[in-house]
Amino acid sequence: MVRRGSIERSSFTNSESSWTESLSTWTPSTPVHGIAPSDFAQARALSAFTRASVGNVHAIAHTLGGLYGVPHGLANAVLLPLVLEDYGKAACPRLARLAALVGLKGDTEEVRAKAFIAEIRAMNARMGIHDHFNCIRKEDIPLMATWAAQEANPVYPVPVIYDEARFARVIERSHHSQ
Repeated sequence: MVRRGSIERSSFTNSESSWTESLSTWTPSTPVHGIAPSDFAQARALSAFTRASVGNVHAIAHTLGGLYGVPHGLANAVLLPLVLEDYGKAACPRLARLAALVGLKGDTEEVRAKAFIAEIRAMNARMGIHDHFNCIRKEDIPLMATWAAQEANPVYPVPVIYDEARFARVIERSHHSQ
């Protein structure tokens, strides 16, 4: 079922190859699988979040945008390596696979996962993206953690479910230089 302005998860029964096929012939005015173009973009975003397990990153990024006006993409870029690192062993298999796909080496999954996170940090540095935020006020962290937890739980599929305390720890880490 598709409602204007929203995509329900039941809309995603097509295989990845079917989506890829649809993308190859897509134009801004072409419905894909009967989905309006604006809804198709939402569908792809939902699919990406589901597959990438970055919901906790996204939830914290919204708080930074709302409270301090930090651009959403920038917030996600700074937060991504912090959250992936915080996931620890729960994310190692997937991160190790990504590391292998981009040619990073390592004897163990953990080593490859850490290499992948290090490469994200290096890529951020090459683009001039800082590794922390100077704008976060310590007194805002509990509210940010509450908002992030309300957004992320229970709807974002992530390898580690964060409670408010864990969100607060990651936000605190994002306030200090790594």
